[in-house]
Amino acid sequence: MDPRIASPVAPLLAGATALSPGLVRVVAPNPSPLTLDGTNSYVVFGADRRAIVVDPGPVAASHLELLEAVVESEGVKVVAVVTTHSHPDHSEALELAGELFSVPAVRAAELLIGAQAGLLGSLLTAVPTPGHSSDHVCYLTSGGVLLTGDHVLGRGTTAVLYPDGNLTDYLASLARVDEIGFSLLAPGHGPALEAGIARATLRYYREHRFERLEQVMAVVEEEPASIETIVAAIYGPLPDPLLAGAAAASTLASLNYLGERGDLVEEGGSYRSGPR
Repeated sequence: MDPRIASPVAPLLAGATALSPGLVRVVAPNPSPLTLDGTNSYVVFGADRRAIVVDPGPVAASHLELLEAVVESEGVKVVAVVTTHSHPDHSEALELAGELFSVPAVRAAELLIGAQAGLLGSLLTAVPTPGHSSDHVCYLTSGGVLLTGDHVLGRGTTAVLYPDGNLTDYLASLARVDEIGFSLLAPGHGPALEAGIARATLRYYREHRFERLEQVMAVVEEEPASIETIVAAIYGPLPDPLLAGAAAASTLASLNYLGERGDLVEEGGSYRSGPR
């Protein structure tokens, strides 16, 4: 059971909120079934007043203006703008934000190969967390807050977007995050999670993934099934095309995982159980 259900949180409002000393969340005005209340951008800064903007979000003039207003009101100087991964709701405004603050605009993929890593200084530590996407990175602030992008959300579960996303990688990344001594989890969408409920959420995320694998196997063990049949059996009707696309991609990630383990095989566009 999702541990967050017992502590429901009101939807986030577009705007800026200080989550802890040196950390301000700015919610972008792009709510949707996949982005929840909108994309969470973060302004992270230290005692030396150096700041980094994480996930500048979509291109929206009001959002960039609010990020600029937060920087001015906190009296900090932005030294870099970075992303957790390349999906547009997190990175579309990267270049514009870099120009706005006249600083390097750095994609997560560049940090993964070591390029520009020095820009993070002591403010952030990059934690590679592939799975949702191949280039996904979380960031641990010097104050112990883990910025999780789409790796863990404040509400709901994360889609593993095959083929760029990979379920084996995602499960390993969940375990890696659980080893980190964070005090607060600040996601790319939805409310922040205190450490206790965040740890329980990590366990729930793993359980949820294995439950989905069992559901897939239950469908294909009856008879060979197409991806469309499997998605419909697990999720039911999905009239929203965004949700339908995410469900299909995440189901393909499960099928790929099971195929690599030899639990099922694909033949002519249909999947059936394999030798165990």
